[in-house]
Amino acid sequence: MIDFVARDEGYSGGVPRPRREAGPGFDPGVEDGVRRRPGPAGLREARDGSPVKVRVRLILSFATLSFATLSFATLSFVTLSSIAAAGAVYAADPDDLARLRDTLACEECDLRRADLKNAGLTGARLAGASLSDAELKESVLKGADLTHADLRRAELEKADLSGVRASGAILLGADAEKASFVDADLTGAKLANSELEHADLSGARLDGADLRRADLERSHFDGAEAAGADFRQADLERASFRGARLDGADLRRARLSRTSMAGARLRDARLKGAVLIRTDFTGADLTGADFDGAHFRRTILSGADLSGASDLTAKQLESACGDAGTKLPDGLTVRACR
Repeated sequence: MIDFVARDEGYSGGVPRPRREAGPGFDPGVEDGVRRRPGPAGLREARDGSPVKVRVRLILSFATLSFATLSFATLSFVTLSSIAAAGAVYAADPDDLARLRDTLACEECDLRRADLKNAGLTGARLAGASLSDAELKESVLKGADLTHADLRRAELEKADLSGVRASGAILLGADAEKASFVDADLTGAKLANSELEHADLSGARLDGADLRRADLERSHFDGAEAAGADFRQADLERASFRGARLDGADLRRARLSRTSMAGARLRDARLKGAVLIRTDFTGADLTGADFDGAHFRRTILSGADLSGASDLTAKQLESACGDAGTKLPDGLTVRACR
C-alpha cells in the first residue's frame, strides 16, 4: 500500500476554477457553498457556520522562526480548509494519484507536488507525466518510464531510478543527492542547476543531456555515455568518469578538481576555462580537445593522448605531469610524474 497525499491548490486537476461574475444572489465571501473568512489563513466555514475540516500539511521550509512566539499556538489536529502559503499548496489530481496507485500506469498525469516519498513505483509508466515539485525522496522507480516527464524541482534524494527510461525528461533544479541512475537512459534530459552530489550515474546514457551549473560533486559517471553533453560551469569536484565517453562534451568553465577521467574518451571535448586542479587524465583520449585558458595544476596526463589538442600551451604543461606514454602536440613536453 502506498500512501499518497494530494496537494490542494483550490484547483481541480490543476485547472483554475472559473471566477463567478457579480450578479443577483452573488456573495463574494462564498465559494462552492463555503464561506471564506478574511485573513491570511484563509479559513472557511459552511453556510451554517460549522467549520470545514480537511487534512493539511504545513510546510515551513526555509522559514525563519528564531524569534517567533508560538507559546499559545496549537498546531496539532488543526481545523483548517486551506493554507495558501507560497510553496505549500497542494495540486496533484486525486484521480491521477488513484490511477497511479491502482495501476502504476499514469502517462501524462498531473502529479505536481504529489507526496510519493518512499513509494514503490518499480516499472511505473509515467511518460509525459507532470511531477514538478513532487516529493519522491527514497522512492523506488527502477525501470520506470519517465520519457519526457516533467520533474523540475522534484525531491529525489536517495531515490532509486536505476534503469529508468527518461530521455527528454526535465529535471531542472531537481534535488537528486545520493540518488541512483545506474544504467538509466537520460538522453537529451535537462538537468541544469540540479543537485546530484554523491549520485551514481554509472553506465547511464547522457548523450546531449544538459547539465549546466549542476552540482555533481563526488558523483559517479563510470562507463557513462555522454557524447555532446553540456557540463558548462558544472561542479565536478571529486567526481569519477572512469571509462566514460564524453566525445564533443562541453566542459567550458567546469570545475574538475580532483576529478578522475582515467580511461575516459574526450575527443573534441571543449575544456576552455575549465579548472583542472589535480584532475586525473591517466590513459584518457583527449585528441582534438580544446584547452584554451584551462587552469592546470598538478594535472595528471600519464598515458593520455592529447595529439591534435588545440590551445594547449607550454605554460599550462608546466603545472602538469605525464610519462613516456603521454602524446602531445608537436613542440610540447611535460615533466614526468613522480
